Amino acid sequence: MTATICQIALSVRDTTASLHFYQKLFGLKHVFGTLSFRGKQAERIQGLAGVASRVSWLIDDRAFFQLELFEFESPVAAPLAPEDDERVGYRRILARVDSLERFEALAQSLGLPLETRPAANRRFIRDPDGILIELIEDRSLQGSPYPCKLTGLGLVVADCARSAAAFVDGLGFRRSDATFEAADDTVAHARLSKGDMWLDIRQTAAPKPWPSRYRLSDIGILNLAVGFDSQEGFTAQFEQALVAGFVPNYQPMGQAGLVQCVYVNDPHGFSVEMLYCSPQLYPLVGFSKPDLKARLFNRQREKLAYKALGTRRDSFFSRQIRTEIEIDAAPSAVWNCLVDFERYGQWNPMLEIQRIDHRPGGQMHFAVKLGEERKASFQARISSDEAPRRFAWRGGNPFTVAGEHFFQLVENADGSTRFIHGERFSGLLLPALWQRLSQSKRLYQRMNEALKQRVDSAHQEATDERLER
Repeated sequence: MTATICQIALSVRDTTASLHFYQKLFGLKHVFGTLSFRGKQAERIQGLAGVASRVSWLIDDRAFFQLELFEFESPVAAPLAPEDDERVGYRRILARVDSLERFEALAQSLGLPLETRPAANRRFIRDPDGILIELIEDRSLQGSPYPCKLTGLGLVVADCARSAAAFVDGLGFRRSDATFEAADDTVAHARLSKGDMWLDIRQTAAPKPWPSRYRLSDIGILNLAVGFDSQEGFTAQFEQALVAGFVPNYQPMGQAGLVQCVYVNDPHGFSVEMLYCSPQLYPLVGFSKPDLKARLFNRQREKLAYKALGTRRDSFFSRQIRTEIEIDAAPSAVWNCLVDFERYGQWNPMLEIQRIDHRPGGQMHFAVKLGEERKASFQARISSDEAPRRFAWRGGNPFTVAGEHFFQLVENADGSTRFIHGERFSGLLLPALWQRLSQSKRLYQRMNEALKQRVDSAHQEATDERLER
């Protein structure tokens, strides 16, 4: 059995910006992408309810390696903060470069600064999302078609010995005897290797825990994938991972003997994908340039994924604004504030409801607040009223621009609410107007924040009333 790190996966805010960065600076080749990662199968693999994403793959000259970029539509990804560098998690990408001097000159020509830290012959750079990349000079790459090679990940852990043991016992990593210089606050350090790639595992004196409410979709390093050259090797290692305490999001998915995939989580919260893929499928899953057959098959998968969800993909004449926020209250409490239209004037910075008939098909008159005392008035009809889950109205003219404005409430495992707020636009004039319409996303986000504050205030008022009694 041969196994290697075949993939590094990132969650990014803007696929276009990330593709430009990794292509221009690291010379990676963008080969393919898909919109089919949505629906029940994606939920089971990634362990994220309602997950939907745009995926792009970049490769170098290795036959079975890719950089995978996820731009999540849902759940909305939390941003990466500078202080997250020292939190438990996958915290940096390791990259070998043929010459630090050449790399720095290239970065400067692109307007990208490097960072210096007290480490032997190493520099750092951040990608467009702030993901830290450690640069390690390796002169053996000079003259190579790819003088920059992504070569592993750096982890911050709470217990170095236990984390290293999990990767060794569960995933077959080997302990390395290589010497390295650790940061001053490091109390334990281990290097593990698999094939030509490695993991640097670091425990600090006072490691910060995972971010509160961390989700796999949050901006940053999502996980790595261990790839296998045989179905038998995949199955044997998966069974070994279970014995070592890894927990899968779901059972392995795919067609045995052709492709098998599963996300497993180690005892300390680190996600790892395990993947067997027959080389004949490499063009379909981004390990090589796709042929026409692979592109047509992917297009069909995308159509089926959207059809199963009862939704439509963005197109020239159909686009969507979608926002989310987490609210520390039950869906029923959020719903009560949301449909209390008469009090919108007390808190809602976006909408003014002038008249409304709640029944499906009922008419409503409303205004959108554009700022500086400016308003735009509209009429619409209620298209959905499913308390306490979904409320929507539809208005406009399909021959110009029409829209369905929607609110969706999803109960989290802890009883809190994920509030999804957006609008699906369509119409013949949409291509000409979309740039201006898309800029209104900030209005939806402002309303989300205001609703969260309103729910908190309503809860506090109810608590005060009970105490007064």
